[in-house]
This record gives sequence, structure tokens and C-alpha cells, in this order.
Amino acid sequence: MDDVNIIIPWVLAALTAVLLFVLAKRAGRSPLAWAVYGLLFGLVGATIVFGVGQASSIPFSSGARTAELLRWTLLSIGVIGIITWLLSRSLRKP
Repeated sequence: MDDVNIIIPWVLAALTAVLLFVLAKRAGRSPLAWAVYGLLFGLVGATIVFGVGQASSIPFSSGARTAELLRWTLLSIGVIGIITWLLSRSLRKP
């Protein structure tokens, strides 16, 4: 289970990087720079959410731990998605 806690933030970071790369490429901006910033932002954001989630709850069973992991993952996706959407407004056409 600890391996999953390590892998999920990297997957979310990679997805954020790909999304921002595509948006920047369509907008004619620097896609590599946006991808790097997206990777860093996604990794930091997901790691913070997972860290706070783990610090705030100590599940007693594997079922409870899996439910908490799903909750942290969905919360990470929400936080990263909303902030990425707001920060990438300049890449989208009005």
C-alpha cells in the first residue's frame, strides 16, 4: 500500500504535465516550459494533499486505508484540476 502512496502523486503530476503541454501547444506558447511547471505543480500539490491526509487520519483496517487512499486521490485530482484550470486560462481561447 505504501508503494501506491508514492506512485499516485507521480501519475497525477504526469497527467498535469501532459494536459498543460497540449494546452500550451494549441495556444502557441512554450509547451515544454508549461509541461515542466505542470509536472512540478502536480507533484507538489498531490504530495501535500496525501501528506495532510495521512497526518489527519490513521486507518485501522486495510479497507479503511483503501477508502482513505481513494479519498486523497480524488481530493488531489480536484485540487490540481481546479488550480490548473484557473492558472491555464491564458492558454484557452476566450
